[in-house]
Amino acid sequence: MHIITDLFFQIIHLFQTNPWAQLIGFAGFGMSLLTFLSNNNEKFMIRMTMSSFIWAIHFLLLGALSAGFLNAVDVIKNLLAIKYPFNKKISFAIVIVYIFIGFYLYSYIDKGTESAKIINLIPVVASILSTIILFTLKGVWMRIAFTIMLLGWFTYNISNGSIGGALTDLVLFITGLYGIHTMSTNETEQKKK
Repeated sequence: MHIITDLFFQIIHLFQTNPWAQLIGFAGFGMSLLTFLSNNNEKFMIRMTMSSFIWAIHFLLLGALSAGFLNAVDVIKNLLAIKYPFNKKISFAIVIVYIFIGFYLYSYIDKGTESAKIINLIPVVASILSTIILFTLKGVWMRIAFTIMLLGWFTYNISNGSIGGALTDLVLFITGLYGIHTMSTNETEQKKK
């Protein structure tokens, strides 16, 4: 019970410290859930773009520059993906932009401890991996890769005090595990037939 009480008061403190950022984080949580409930691919991509925009504002208000800048680039990436789906040249260019942002943040902007610098590279690595995953994996393996990647984002969000981000990652992780189980079961049943 003591752990739950401590967690509750830490969440209240985070909210009181930066209420606007946290409110926008809850909006990001809501938009992320709406995004992943979309059955239509076009609606999914449009909502993903809106979600990235909200998260960019949220992280910039928290002072989490790496995630803020990367989500801003995600807005552009998502718009390009809508206009030019599965274009590997655009995908490669976006990966190069992510690498440049990561190098710049690590070398010039982030003056924190070495462990803080490493934590701030999590969104860079996640953005690079998500772009590669989208163009190389499908089905269960894509779900597994994205679900594992959520653990990194969860760590990043906890370390940067993002309540909405941590909630989003937790919910998407649980639904990702369910999706993996469902897809694996369906594939196994298909092979038996």
